[in-house]
Amino acid sequence: MSLGEKLFKLRKQAGYSQETVAEKVGVTRQTISKWENDQALPEMIKGKLLAELYGVTYDSLASEITGTRTIAAAADPTPDIDWTNAWNRRYPVLTHYHDDPKSHILRSQVFGLYDDIQRELGLSELDTFLVMRDMVCERYRQYTRNRGKPN
Repeated sequence: MSLGEKLFKLRKQAGYSQETVAEKVGVTRQTISKWENDQALPEMIKGKLLAELYGVTYDSLASEITGTRTIAAAADPTPDIDWTNAWNRRYPVLTHYHDDPKSHILRSQVFGLYDDIQRELGLSELDTFLVMRDMVCERYRQYTRNRGKPN
């Protein structure tokens, strides 16, 4: 059972509408719908509030996204989840950077780097994605640590 299916089932068992849960957790009804349809994942604090509301442990909810099988699913950039739409409200740059012609050139370079990492390190698709994600996160941590000062 997916996290969304579990959230839907728990909400129905509790007799709550999506509006009621949204109000109690401090999100919109549309957010509850996205969680229940596995289009987005709740932040940790929201997950804890949901667990408390439904009278279950956070671990029982979190196990749906931290189990071995589901970690790969959460990290795997599969086409069944549109990450751009899931994040574009919070990060508007994701809705329009595609329109810049330079982004197509850079995308090609990123794809080339991805292929280089996979080939040079002999990694699977998922491992390549995780390594590249880790490298980008490391670069962003350097930026935030230095507050944008050149390295």
